[in-house]
Amino acid sequence: ENIKEHEPQRLAKVLAAAGVASRRTCEELIFQGKVTVNGSVCTAPQTKVDISKDSIYVNGNRISKKLPPKLYFAVNKPKGVYLLIR
Repeated sequence: ENIKEHEPQRLAKVLAAAGVASRRTCEELIFQGKVTVNGSVCTAPQTKVDISKDSIYVNGNRISKKLPPKLYFAVNKPKGVYLLIR
């Protein structure tokens, strides 16, 4: 999914794209009141936020205004060889 940095997006989606956790886990963090947007606790994952304008904190840690780049790996392995990525 494509996160556009200058359009309002759902809070849970922005947190997941920023690498905080999976989208479902981000929703749980929001429901638990561990996420603040512009200084107020947010308890609705569908809240629209603009990552470039809003100040977002999770457990007291600020989310960066820039999203991390996505990394893609192309792997070619012979049949019968198992790949372990950590």
